[in-house]
Amino acid sequence: MIWYRRYGPQFAWLLLDLTFFMVSAALACWLLQRQPDGAGLAVIAMMTVVRLWFFVQTGMYRAVLRYSGVHSLVLLCAGIALGSVFGTFAGFFAFLEDIGGLGRRFIVIEGLVAMALSGGSRFAIRYASESSLRSRGERVLVLGAGETGEQVVRSLRRSVRFRPVGMVDDDPQRRGAVIHGIRVLGRLDELEAVVKRQNPARLVVAQELPAEQLRALFQRCMDLDLRLTVVRGVGEALDGNDEVQLADIPLEDLLRRPRRNLDREPVARLLAGQVVAVTGAGGSIGSDLCRQVVQAGAASVVLIDSSEAALYQVDRAIRDLCQSVHVIPVLLDLTEAPRLRRCLERHRPAVVFHAAAYK
Repeated sequence: MIWYRRYGPQFAWLLLDLTFFMVSAALACWLLQRQPDGAGLAVIAMMTVVRLWFFVQTGMYRAVLRYSGVHSLVLLCAGIALGSVFGTFAGFFAFLEDIGGLGRRFIVIEGLVAMALSGGSRFAIRYASESSLRSRGERVLVLGAGETGEQVVRSLRRSVRFRPVGMVDDDPQRRGAVIHGIRVLGRLDELEAVVKRQNPARLVVAQELPAEQLRALFQRCMDLDLRLTVVRGVGEALDGNDEVQLADIPLEDLLRRPRRNLDREPVARLLAGQVVAVTGAGGSIGSDLCRQVVQAGAASVVLIDSSEAALYQVDRAIRDLCQSVHVIPVLLDLTEAPRLRRCLERHRPAVVFHAAAYK
């Protein structure tokens, strides 16, 4: 069974190519009204053997048809041409009159028909495979029809997860252009109309955008219930094609202030071995503050929040993160000044972080 699954498709394609070459020879003879004699049939057989040998040696039967591209097409044309040239020279050196009754026109027509049958069948299977994948993937709209956009579309068309349905570009000369079967549908200011027509679930940014424009685009995508993704790099996949790396927009790119890098050494000296209090500890910012405080080496962390559920979750998260730290959850509303004062006097934190100050 393992042998069949590995070599069965290769043997099947070899038989198909053999059939294609026989059909192409028969069709060329019918078109030219030729009746090849025994020498002519021997030339056809030699051409077929040389082609099949070339395909086997170059790995044509081991290639994944889903990734058939220019490389496969070049090998296919080279193999068929090599067989035709070999048959021509064999007839010449064997002193066969008019290449065994076939003629030079037969060599040309038979080679073209063989390329059409053998190559067309491979690319038909690739097209059917891609169509099947595209019908199941997540619908994607690509922003940018330049070189990066072309690479994104080509990569997405081979993906099982994604299905490109259109492109958007502000260049008026690219409007209506078709790239790998995907049409440029309009400009960025027409995004709402394009989304309404195509109903994508994701927008991939394949061009450089200023920070302010990227933030504005993120807000538009939020209003349209559209996930925004950016291209972070283009690498080379194992099959020789470009593989696009996609990623969500980092939160720091959406901030209205410049990104600030934390100098961890003085922070560690400030917090190591200390009691630290965090207000609003159950929120997204507060919980991240708590994690960074623990990683900086604080001995005790006082978690202050008015939500019991949120306080429970951050308490469990901090205990799982570092079992040696002393965690003190306090259910408290900051508007209750007397209780807050008594809490701070009791635990005496060296540093107090207010999560609301970091929004």
